This record gives sequence, structure tokens and C-alpha cells, in this order.
Amino acid sequence: MTFRPLTTITPLQSASLWITVIGVSNHVLIMPLLLDAAGRDAWIGALLAFPLMLLWCGLLWFIMGKINDSLVPWIKKKTNTAIAIGASLIYTVYYLVMTTFDVQDTLQWTKTAYLPHTPIWFTSAFLIGFTYITAKKGIVTIAITNGILLPFIVVFGLYVMTVNFQVKDYHYLLPIGTHSFSDICMAALFTAAGISGMIFIVFVSDDLKGKLKKRHFAISLLILIELTIGPLIGAIATFGPTEAASMSFPAFEQWRIASVGNEIAQTDFLSIYQWLAGIFIRLSLALYIFQKLWGQKALPYLALLIYFSSCIGRFNMNLEKTSALIYLSALVLNMAFTIFLFILCQIKKKEVS
Repeated sequence: MTFRPLTTITPLQSASLWITVIGVSNHVLIMPLLLDAAGRDAWIGALLAFPLMLLWCGLLWFIMGKINDSLVPWIKKKTNTAIAIGASLIYTVYYLVMTTFDVQDTLQWTKTAYLPHTPIWFTSAFLIGFTYITAKKGIVTIAITNGILLPFIVVFGLYVMTVNFQVKDYHYLLPIGTHSFSDICMAALFTAAGISGMIFIVFVSDDLKGKLKKRHFAISLLILIELTIGPLIGAIATFGPTEAASMSFPAFEQWRIASVGNEIAQTDFLSIYQWLAGIFIRLSLALYIFQKLWGQKALPYLALLIYFSSCIGRFNMNLEKTSALIYLSALVLNMAFTIFLFILCQIKKKEVS
């Protein structure tokens, strides 16, 4: 019997990638933005994002049913070469910016939490080197690796949530509605911005075995909303809205107080696994999308670009305002691109000379 290597992933594996890739963003990276925008009412904003993103997921589901080729060639067939290249360039910049900030957040947390004396250039090289190797192996390797890592991420998350019940005070969530409706809407937009990263599925449409169904989108969205609301409420109930808003990574600060009785007092090393596993899959997938857009020969240069841009730091930028601008810009871009693809779906296939 001849062994044929797998080249496609199942809808379940695709949904699992959503949970990891978007989960690390909404569970960790955007939490300071949500708390700063709406304080103790931030979780309401996250909840309000659900109906908006449910409509968007319906549109994305429709588009996925119409794309019958790799995305860039499909756009080229529907329009022309210039537009296809333009879309590739725009999303190359998008993923370069997002991955650079993801790596820098990881490096900042790593240096603060457990490797204070390790040079940034070494940590960055180690992280990007491994994600580069995984991306080069292909989407199947990324999906299988995610299938191994994700269950432990979930189990450790349930652990920290459960053992910290003893120190949580849910009175910190009251009174509800102390912030203005515009503040709550801003929190909803930040939540939607993180979830809009699900757009990556159109770039790997030709790597899917079978069609994604509505339930895949709906269930994944529900989980992602819960992954946003859960740590928000947990951080507020544990530290209070003011203290939680002042933290760089409130979701992971909850690990510092997680303990089981008097015997097991320090388990925050599990948070290292959670963060690195999530960011590993997120970066690997971004590098794989670069490979889909420009081919394998361009991948080393793009990986090196991410490495050098992540090592130079953020200079004297206002990190909070910069992160907010990036996420809101990402939301606008992903929504506009979705509408663009929807319009292309209405155009009959044409031959391009």
C-alpha cells in the first residue's frame, strides 16, 4: 500500500485553529484595551460584539462556499493581476504588522516573567526559527501540532479559572452600566477586531477537505466570545476594575495567585506553556499564509523581516494608542476585504489574458 502524505485539513481542524489563533489574541492581547475602554463594563461590550460578528461569519461562510481555488488566483480570475497583487501586498503588510507586535508582546512578557537576563535577539530567533520550520512543513503540520497543544491549553485554562474562585469577588462587576454606551461600543469594536482575524480561513481555502458548515462558524464564534468574556470577568473579580486595567497582561496575572491548598502554591509555569503554545500556532499560520501569497522562496526573507522588526523594539510609541489603532485598522480592513470578496462572488468567472 502506497502512503500518501496529507495535504488538506478537516473543518474541525480549521475550527480548532480559529480557537487557538484568535483565542490568544482575545484572551490575552486585547484585554488591556477592553478594560481601558469600558472598565467593569468591558464584558458587556464583548457580548455586544456577538450579533455583529455572527452576521459577518454568515457572510464569510457564503464566500467560502464560492471560492473554488487558491485565493489569489481566484481574485485574479475574477478581476485582474494588478488587483490580485494589490490584495496580496495589503495582507502581507497586515500580517507583518500583527506578527511583529505579537512577537514583541511575547518578548516583553518573557523578559518580565521568566527570562529577565536572556537577550531579546536570542529569544526572538528561537521563537521565529521554530515557527518558520513549522510553516515550511505546511498547513497539515500546523493543524496536527495545534491538535496536540490545544487540549492542554484548555485544561490549564479551566484549572486557573477553578482554583481562583476562592479569591474572586464578583461584587466588583457591580454596578453595571457605569460607563457610557460609546465606551461599551468601543469595547465591542476591539472584541470584533480580534475575532475578524478569522479572515485567515479564506487564504487557506484550497487546503480544506470538505466545506465549512454554518455550525463550525457559529460554535467557534461562541467559544471565542467566551474566551474574551471569561478572563475579563475573572480579572475584574480578582483584582478589581481599576487594578486590572493597569496591568499589561491581566489574564496571566491571575496565574500568580493560583494555588491548590498549602502544598501547591506556584503553578504559574503552566502559563508559559499556554502563551507560547498559542503564539507558536498563531505565528506559524501567519508565516504559512506568507508562503501561500508569495511562495516558499520568499518565506525566509519575510521571516527575517519579522525577526529584525521585532528586535528593534517599539521606541517611544504610546503602546496603548498604537495597539488600539492597529486593532481598529485591522477590523476596518477585514470587513472591507470581506465585502470585496462578497462582491467578487457575484461576478461570473472570466478569463484573464
